[in-house]
Amino acid sequence: TGRPVTAGEALAMGLVNRVAPKGQATEEAMKLAQLIAGHPQDCMRSDRDSADHAAYSATSFEDAMAYEFRAGSAVLQQAAVGAQRFVKGDGRHGQFKSSL
Repeated sequence: TGRPVTAGEALAMGLVNRVAPKGQATEEAMKLAQLIAGHPQDCMRSDRDSADHAAYSATSFEDAMAYEFRAGSAVLQQAAVGAQRFVKGDGRHGQFKSSL
């Protein structure tokens, strides 16, 4: 409807998942940004790309889900390669011996 809603209403409607105390929005936003920035960046980029595809390019729900599955599978395959390298000793204690 375009009607303005209060923070409490937005929380009750599920438009937001948290409400910061008055005067602490910037501080809470920075905490959330730090939390998000700590996630694996390949996963974050893939998720953002999938959300963009779903919102602007997907022709159906099924199309959006298939796109996300393909993108997510590629990230998981990359992670598996990195995990195999770690098991073999690469990256332990900050030491990288094998080539990419």
